[in-house]
Amino acid sequence: MNKNIRLFLFLTILLIANLESFLLLRHKSPFISDSFFYRHIVYQYLGNDYNQARNRVIETLPAKLDQISSNFFYNDSNYRKALKHFTKRPFYPWLVGITYRFTNQEYLSFLLPQLLALNIVLIASIYLFRQGLTVAGAIISTALLAAFPPVIEWTTYFTGDIIGASFWLLQIALLFKLIQKPKETNTKIIFMAVLILSLLNREQSLLMNLVVPILYLSIKSQPTKRILATVWKLTVLISIIYLSVLKLTEQYTILDTISYLRNNYGLSENVYTFSQNIPFILQSIVYAHQSFLMDLIHHRWWLAITLTGIIGAVFAMKRPKIIDAVMLASAIGSYAAIFIYPSFGYKYFFPIVISLIYFSIKLIRYNHSYRDVPPQRTLQIPRTVVGPDRQRT
Repeated sequence: MNKNIRLFLFLTILLIANLESFLLLRHKSPFISDSFFYRHIVYQYLGNDYNQARNRVIETLPAKLDQISSNFFYNDSNYRKALKHFTKRPFYPWLVGITYRFTNQEYLSFLLPQLLALNIVLIASIYLFRQGLTVAGAIISTALLAAFPPVIEWTTYFTGDIIGASFWLLQIALLFKLIQKPKETNTKIIFMAVLILSLLNREQSLLMNLVVPILYLSIKSQPTKRILATVWKLTVLISIIYLSVLKLTEQYTILDTISYLRNNYGLSENVYTFSQNIPFILQSIVYAHQSFLMDLIHHRWWLAITLTGIIGAVFAMKRPKIIDAVMLASAIGSYAAIFIYPSFGYKYFFPIVISLIYFSIKLIRYNHSYRDVPPQRTLQIPRTVVGPDRQRT
């Protein structure tokens, strides 16, 4: 395919995805419960004190709220508790505050980081798809991703979830590059910087502590294993420091969040121990998978992509390339989130969708689209299978 045609098709997909976001924004409010608490933090960044920020948030609330929303917006004690779930995620509000100083328009300041993140997700996906697929396969895969409704939908909710997906894919792309060229120190430094920023946006990147060791076990090359071991140690160190800061600043832990969820987002005030939460967690995991299966039944073309993606992953592991291992590790790491915070939502599991699309398209072109992997780069994929959070306040 001609290079100019290739570029034109990729840019067309990006353009259509952005236009679709604008069209959706014409018919909906992008501010949901989470967004108002991010709004509060932005107001404080811009110089308001707590009471001023809260009053400004309340002034912008919809006229009608359900019982849960009314409970934590109009009750100051519950408002403070709900806000505490977001003070440990300062990146998106900080980005909005910086943008506001240039635009002086609140709506636009919330929107621009979301659109930037959407384009990073699509561009990073194009990059990853292109490593293991033909040009045509990469174009089709990117188009399928852009056509996956939750990707565009969550861009048009001002919650920062699409930003979390962009951070994840940047980290996956950097890991792939690091495996390809283990001597590039700059790649390792950039990976760590992205990891730190991603943790300030959302805790999801703690799961890199699972992704990196999966890749370590998948690689035979000793120089590559050494660099991955270093990255793994640094990832664990950063995660420990992050969790320690959360503890020292008395931020909510995952158990606090699960208890908050069980209490209908603060509507009740029951206290649950870890052992008391286990049955609820197990039940929620089952329910999340049931919800996912029901969605697949109602959207049969995504059921087809899911099934062919799983089959494609099995076939790809017979003669795996490095990119296959990276895409599989990304999916496993993202899927593991459901076992930590068992609340189903596609917005947390975009990496799984991307990997399923990748292996599905690869299955279609399996017999004649790929170069063999050089012997020294042959991988051994572990057989471990790890079992795909929307937090609402």
